[in-house]
Amino acid sequence: MSTGQYLNLLNDIQRQAVTNTDGPVLVVAGPGSGKTRVLTFRIAHLIEKGVAPWEILALTFTNKAAREMKDRISRVVGDQAEKVWAGTFHAIFARILRAEAGIVVALRAQDEAERGKGCGIEAHGVIEIADAQADMVVHEILQ
Repeated sequence: MSTGQYLNLLNDIQRQAVTNTDGPVLVVAGPGSGKTRVLTFRIAHLIEKGVAPWEILALTFTNKAAREMKDRISRVVGDQAEKVWAGTFHAIFARILRAEAGIVVALRAQDEAERGKGCGIEAHGVIEIADAQADMVVHEILQ
């Protein structure tokens, strides 16, 4: 897709969310309303405006949504999509822990009893960190 051409595919409110680059944007809307399209085009717009792809963070809850988001970003910005930090909360924060604290994080599937317990969100994995590692992570974060 050529530079800025994607803006023509958006309605006025979506275009505002994409082009307002003065700070973070939270997109809350119903199913099928174009949330992923807005986020994808916003990322493309930020890159087009000179933001380094590795300085962009796009989070989602499910692996399916993360794959779809990464695929759409790739279709708009090409190879630069690989440098965008896009994925699930679990995967991104496991990546941060590996990169910044040298901690290997094991993601495991939850059983039905654990899944989404205590909240309305279906969880797809948990981060398991040994107590000694957790103390080190907290120490590193507080530094």
